[in-house]
Amino acid sequence: MARQSHTDFARVLRGPWANGLACRPPGAKGHRREEEKGGGCAQAFREAGGAGGHGRIWIYGHCQAAQEVEGLTYRPWSAETRLGCRMERCGCCTRISVCPPVFGIKVGELAGDSQMTKQQVSEIQIIVTTPEKWDLITRKSTDTSYTNPVRLIIIDQIHLLHDDRGSVLEAIVSRTIPRMEQTNDYVRLVGLSATLSHYQDAATFLRVDEKKGLFCFDATYRPCALQQQFVGITEKAIKRSQIMNEVCYEKVLDQAGKNQTLAFVHSRITQFVKPEGATHEILTEESSNAKDPSLRDLLLFGFAIHHAGMSREDRTLAEDLFSEGHVQVLVSMATLAWGVNLPAHSVIIKSTQIYNPEKGRWAEPPSQDVLHMLERVGRPQYDTFGEGVIITNHQELQHCLSLLNQHSLIESQFVAKLAVNLNAEVVPGTIRNRDEAVQWLGYTYLYVRMRKDPGLYGVGIDYQDEAGLTQKREDIVHSAAVLLEKCQLIKYEHSSGRFQSTELNKIASHCYATYNSMMVYNKHLKPSMSTLELFCVFALLNGLKLISGGVNVSSTLIRSLIWSYSFLRATFGVV
Repeated sequence: MARQSHTDFARVLRGPWANGLACRPPGAKGHRREEEKGGGCAQAFREAGGAGGHGRIWIYGHCQAAQEVEGLTYRPWSAETRLGCRMERCGCCTRISVCPPVFGIKVGELAGDSQMTKQQVSEIQIIVTTPEKWDLITRKSTDTSYTNPVRLIIIDQIHLLHDDRGSVLEAIVSRTIPRMEQTNDYVRLVGLSATLSHYQDAATFLRVDEKKGLFCFDATYRPCALQQQFVGITEKAIKRSQIMNEVCYEKVLDQAGKNQTLAFVHSRITQFVKPEGATHEILTEESSNAKDPSLRDLLLFGFAIHHAGMSREDRTLAEDLFSEGHVQVLVSMATLAWGVNLPAHSVIIKSTQIYNPEKGRWAEPPSQDVLHMLERVGRPQYDTFGEGVIITNHQELQHCLSLLNQHSLIESQFVAKLAVNLNAEVVPGTIRNRDEAVQWLGYTYLYVRMRKDPGLYGVGIDYQDEAGLTQKREDIVHSAAVLLEKCQLIKYEHSSGRFQSTELNKIASHCYATYNSMMVYNKHLKPSMSTLELFCVFALLNGLKLISGGVNVSSTLIRSLIWSYSFLRATFGVV
């Protein structure tokens, strides 16, 4: 099959309301899909193959097409869901903001720590946001100032469907597509990924016409060749950790004075590598601005650290100094790979074991996480190749090789959050009964995978025809509705299948509270409780069970508790 042409991709952008998917399948060759006017579009990339750049091209193409169609200055909107840190969002904003002035594009950031007023929203054309924030906004049917003008939604890193938070992406898409079909108010959906194995399923989920719009870019499009090294440690646990540190240090020294290095670790405690050599002028000045004492000390030696426990200002400082070349080595947790565009000549991944606090043990990270770390290898403006080093247990060496060569399938996580998302659809009246819920479930990635791999999702032989799949969806919806009824969030008529919203149902949806949290409130709250008793109730919530100490955690927790206390007083009359 012929390799994909960028010219074809540019032509597809002109098609009205064509949905798209951008992904990189493992070991895939380039795919070419002949474009017809009005057809859909999808893309696939090798790691570091320019997915972000193609996302900007989608926006530019949308702007140009809109202007030509309308014949006047048109203010296109884009809601881009992006899981990651601040730097990537700001980098995207900066690059888009310098586009030709005829577009008049202004960019705004909408996230948990970055809010905008309605006046500010009315003055911008592009919203860069997180899936959770956009999910919360689109749940509120009465406030459409954010959602109505949107004509383009770009979902970056759509392979995050496999993550625990992937259900949020499914909720957004399954809410957007039916709304388009009902109102004929079309929105273009674009998915981007560099680590998606079975991209056809994601294309089906986004309603992409594969014959017109599936674009896949293989490794030949990568601007910098990737050289991989695998180091297997044969020692036992305690000795193994020490040797991993020594090997990591040696690999860092190999690049000392020559290239920048990103070192990914999986524990904040291990985020320290013996510093050696540095330039002091800028770093001495900037180190005084760091709040984290470890970061402040390491900056003087040309080293920096980066993890979610640091303040936003310190993370931004570390990112800026590394991107500008003042910091030689950046030691980070894997969270940096999700969205922060900081390429380096060398990337070192120390250990392929991550501690899972929910399971209480060390576990292997998904292959997509490892690939995203390796995606940071190579700087096209400086390098012709990049180096990726994986240091792991010798027993896991073969497993790592197989994961990188044959990516694991992206499975849906929607079943675990089905009750929460069903509750959110009942509030605005989008779903009024069991039959409508069954139809809504057909728009999810869960249903796509259920059809492809029925055994994995508990679909027996009796359910594998179309009627059986409908019955299976009805059974799943019934179970979720019974759970919501038990938590007093909805009233459920089992015979007719009718859903009726309650006051608690609306509160849970608009406050992004889970049914588990509402069940705790219903069970333990009393009309008169002391502050200590209230804190005991808060301690029972799942969201607070795994909180560990760190910078700013205390103040954040106090603010959350104060907000929760005010919420409970207003809602339940607690004094």
